[in-house]
Amino acid sequence: ADSKALADANGSVMPATLVLWHPTTQLFAPWICNLKEYDGLDCRNTVIASHGRETRAKMRLSWHPRHSAQYMWNKSSLAIALLSRFSDRTEMAQSVEARTPFLDHQLTEYVNKLPPSVKLAYSALQIEEQSEQGPLWKKAGKTPFLAPTRWPNGGPLHQLFQKVLTREAVKALGFLDYAVVEEALKKAYNVKEDKRALRTLVYIGAWVTLGERFGIKKANRENWVGGDQIQAASQSLSNGTFSSEVI
Repeated sequence: ADSKALADANGSVMPATLVLWHPTTQLFAPWICNLKEYDGLDCRNTVIASHGRETRAKMRLSWHPRHSAQYMWNKSSLAIALLSRFSDRTEMAQSVEARTPFLDHQLTEYVNKLPPSVKLAYSALQIEEQSEQGPLWKKAGKTPFLAPTRWPNGGPLHQLFQKVLTREAVKALGFLDYAVVEEALKKAYNVKEDKRALRTLVYIGAWVTLGERFGIKKANRENWVGGDQIQAASQSLSNGTFSSEVI
């Protein structure tokens, strides 16, 4: 059954959508997975808890589920992933100067005030019936400008990850299971591409690189911040009264 925290989403499935491609708890070392805080962990709750108390109240009591979904999307995937990874970074890496449409703040403010009934209201059948040229949704197509997800086995990227993600480097972080890395290195560069495995390598590669460059100490059970302390810190963040003394 869903937790009480998900009631704030008021029927929106966006929390589940946002965590679909995120790292899973399978990446973590056994000592973390065996903690009581991870018993029945639902990452959708993390999505809800990232929003302030007033926002969650609006989602629960006054906002339409579609508006709640749009708000959660705009505050996460749109800003962090789409506009960065699929737009600026990918385009600039290829020396492409692009402009993302429909992001003028005046237009955005106007659209935000429109009722749900006029948003995403057309079905494919309606579009086809109203178009003299036939089904526009078939003719236009959708071709995003994405970085490639298929890379050759033994190629430069594969060799880079093998160099970065050594057993020693992953173990030095203390909170990851190296067996997951080994499996991802096999799947990501197999004949049949595994996008989730490639994402796993990118996540862990970033963590390893940050850990080495900033000299982050190895995580261990003795230095673990317990669930009660995390809950207290989360509550103080929501209330705007956070202090380092909480943890």
